[in-house]
Amino acid sequence: GLFGEEPVEYNIGRGVLEAAGIDFPFTDDDVVARINFCTVAADGRITDRRAGRLATEDNIRVCEKLQKQINKYAGLSDILIRPVKEHRAVVAFRGMGFSGDLEDTDPQKTGELPLSPKALNEQSQSIVPIVADFIQQAGRILEDEPRANMLLLRGFAKYRRFPSMLERFKLKSLAIASYPMYKGISRLLGMDVLEGIGSIQDEFKALEDNFSKYDFFFLHIKPTDSRGEDGDFVAKVKVIEEVDTFIPGLLKLHPDVLVVTGDHSTPALLKSHSWHPVPVLLSSKFCRKDKVAIFDELMTDDRTILSAILPEPKNELSILLTPFYVLQNRLPVEDNKIKKGQRSGFMLLIPKDPQKLIVNLEDPRSKRIKNIDPVG
Repeated sequence: GLFGEEPVEYNIGRGVLEAAGIDFPFTDDDVVARINFCTVAADGRITDRRAGRLATEDNIRVCEKLQKQINKYAGLSDILIRPVKEHRAVVAFRGMGFSGDLEDTDPQKTGELPLSPKALNEQSQSIVPIVADFIQQAGRILEDEPRANMLLLRGFAKYRRFPSMLERFKLKSLAIASYPMYKGISRLLGMDVLEGIGSIQDEFKALEDNFSKYDFFFLHIKPTDSRGEDGDFVAKVKVIEEVDTFIPGLLKLHPDVLVVTGDHSTPALLKSHSWHPVPVLLSSKFCRKDKVAIFDELMTDDRTILSAILPEPKNELSILLTPFYVLQNRLPVEDNKIKKGQRSGFMLLIPKDPQKLIVNLEDPRSKRIKNIDPVG
């Protein structure tokens, strides 16, 4: 992960992240999910997955309405509903002995019915009827709302404690972010979190004011993601250009290491998160230079990266993995020629003689590769 955590071992659900962002009072008995208030038509199909980006004051009112009218399911000690921001809120199902490995109820597109909750393993089966009952009650309670007349649940997770940045790396860390979820992951990792941050300018000013007090800074820019989800390409470009204006001032602070990257792509064309790789810039007097000269999405294409760092392929299979995706892939060999195929963040170079494949499993980037069958 971006903060040095093993993403498989420390898989943090979005519900816990959102709740941590509002400094939710967790207990070890909490199964937490993120709420997306949405708009549904008379037939129950989703017409707006974000309820028109509900105003936060309306979110607060709707959450209070739900909290007052929801009936607690037998077996729970409590159900806690808290607003986050805009269309997002959180719900905690508090009770002993429950697991939180459930599928999202968000189908990720309009025109569909919300999905029914489903357990991902046997241990989580017992909480499924509780979640289903909550959704059914919420639908009745919210049916008179003009926009937030239903909810979708995402990122189910059981709360647990995570090792801090100070414990793991001996770094005193500060998070500077405006959106609650990013404050949440920072709190879970033991960072100090600044409050009252509103604009991008506020963020960079806070960095300057606190630069001598901490060893590590996490500065998060939210509006690029929001404008991408809105499908507003021009507005997204303007956000990036605004950030660019603050980089010279940041460099005057003389950080030992500066990393610029993202946790995912959000193309305006798709209006959603996507599978595309993201660029990573590492600037430090302690690191070596590579041949990559431009910081943009095109430079994340594996063909470009491989051409910059690897020799011309001969009779071997070269694999470059992105940090998050390791998938088995099958591609046919046609016309006895080398074929290139990019699938979810890695590239396969298929040689003329498939029997002479060489896979360097000693390479640390290849340690997680299992059951490779590249030629089908």
